[in-house]
Amino acid sequence: MVEEKQIVEKLFKQINSNSGLGVYGLNEIINYLKNNVVDTIILTDKIGLRRIESKCNRCNDTQEKIIEQAKVFQTKTKLEDSPCLSCKSLDIEVSEQDIVDYLSLLSAKTGTKIEVISGVSEHGSMVSNLGNIGAILRYNPNYSN
Repeated sequence: MVEEKQIVEKLFKQINSNSGLGVYGLNEIINYLKNNVVDTIILTDKIGLRRIESKCNRCNDTQEKIIEQAKVFQTKTKLEDSPCLSCKSLDIEVSEQDIVDYLSLLSAKTGTKIEVISGVSEHGSMVSNLGNIGAILRYNPNYSN
């Protein structure tokens, strides 16, 4: 609990200081993660999201969606029945992945730490208010002299 408190307090300190080192929002964090900017991801165990990927077996075009667990079946069915956006082929392969697993794979490539905290704790509820995820960056990517 002490470590959980410290990491969440550090995240909020960075967010509130306008240093540019504290961010939240899943899409923004994924972009920063892919660009090796994230030092630590803090997320709650209540995030409940899945990553759905559709890949065309003809032209290899890939589309990605991040959705709530409850919408997985509906979304996968829709993607499987839709033609490729690039070549209009119906030969589409759809896969799904837990968002924590996806973030872990991206993090392993960049040396990013992941901290999963309880969503019911006091500090977990603070992170829940950020959409269940926040990140501390290595540097401010928007900083210029």
